[in-house]
Amino acid sequence: MNIGKAASLSGLSIKTVRYYSDIGIIEPDIHSDTGYRIFSSNDVAKLQFIGKARKFNFGIEECRELLALYENKDRPSKNVKKLTLEKIAEIDIKLSELKIKNQKNIKNTITDVKEKLLKIGVSNIKIQETKSGTLKISYYSVVHIDTIKKALAKEHQLVLNKQSKNNKNNNSSSDYQINVYQLTIKLDK
Repeated sequence: MNIGKAASLSGLSIKTVRYYSDIGIIEPDIHSDTGYRIFSSNDVAKLQFIGKARKFNFGIEECRELLALYENKDRPSKNVKKLTLEKIAEIDIKLSELKIKNQKNIKNTITDVKEKLLKIGVSNIKIQETKSGTLKISYYSVVHIDTIKKALAKEHQLVLNKQSKNNKNNNSSSDYQINVYQLTIKLDK
């Protein structure tokens, strides 16, 4: 089959298939008259394998090594298992690093928001991380909402909910209004 068909069946681009052929990971036959590559179903299976391995962050040389182990019928399966377990351990370390980085980003965002709100006179601030990847911020304020938006909106995506409570003060002739605000900030994960 031609390169277009091999690319389509393997889920890779023609450019990628050509590259893998050029660097010798796969070795399709060459048509004697045209010089075009002719891919077999075995070549397509290897391309599919390489595509999947690359998605799991296996490098080109690791893919080459895995394919060599696959093609060597006398190989001990422990070699394949060893290489795969090493890659899994590598991925686990990267995931842990990303989780730590994410927690630091959340902590920094909370600190940043609190500092900015306190700086403009907002008090009684409660910040809570939600399961949906946002920070829920509740506070009481007499600071105008536009000032709050201006202080936070440059760096954070905001959704604002304002709840007003009217109170009749029986001991006084004046009514007053308490503004309870709830901000939601979308976290970058």
